Amino acid sequence: MSGASIPQEWQIRASNSKTYGDWPNSQTRKTVPANASLLGDHRISGNYSPDIAFNLKQDFMPAITGTARAIAGGATILSWNSLPQATGYYAWTFGAKENGDMVWWASSATQAFGGPVWDWMSPAAVQKMIAQKIVMPPSQTSCTVPAAVTQAGGEMLMGSLYAYGPEANFTYPPRPADPKAVWKPEWIARVRYRANTMWMLNGPDMGSMMGQAGDNGDDAPTQQQQKKKKKCGGGLGGMLGSAMGVGC
Repeated sequence: MSGASIPQEWQIRASNSKTYGDWPNSQTRKTVPANASLLGDHRISGNYSPDIAFNLKQDFMPAITGTARAIAGGATILSWNSLPQATGYYAWTFGAKENGDMVWWASSATQAFGGPVWDWMSPAAVQKMIAQKIVMPPSQTSCTVPAAVTQAGGEMLMGSLYAYGPEANFTYPPRPADPKAVWKPEWIARVRYRANTMWMLNGPDMGSMMGQAGDNGDDAPTQQQQKKKKKCGGGLGGMLGSAMGVGC
């Protein structure tokens, strides 16, 4: 777990903000329907914030589907469909045995672990991490999990793949063309894109399984998320829940 330190991009958090809000939250966890679109006008309104309005010309990133295939010698090849909007990819696999032994493999060549790679990263940050061999380039569509990982982690190995995407920025009033002009924006909005899927190593793609359940009107994933939320906490369990998008 003592991997390389990855600088965290500045983020809006409750700890560094005079006022703070997020969604989904404890009061509403309504999910976005599968046929939703980001294209068009957006408006954010609150009783403690200015009205924010902007227009998005980039829709949700296409779904990314990962597959895992065992090869001779015990290693496993992870492969996925290429996304035109992707700026880079990052994958990890986690497993644990009944005796308590755990293994966590990451696609980074520099032992980088956790932190911003589990978040929505800007294209500039992704470029830096590609140069540092922390993130895979957008041209790459496969990587290999060594045999030692499956041997140490047992049969029940769970993995996740992130495809980082573009970024859109909005301000009001817009920044003046003259760099010397005084500029005091009322608000700044930043939109980042990311595609994500989960899988069982040498098993089915979990993203597809969860998507099929949602298409069939099955609310089991939501119930499962609620159960996981109760179990989340500090340490490794909380980190795993956060990495998989489960609220803690």
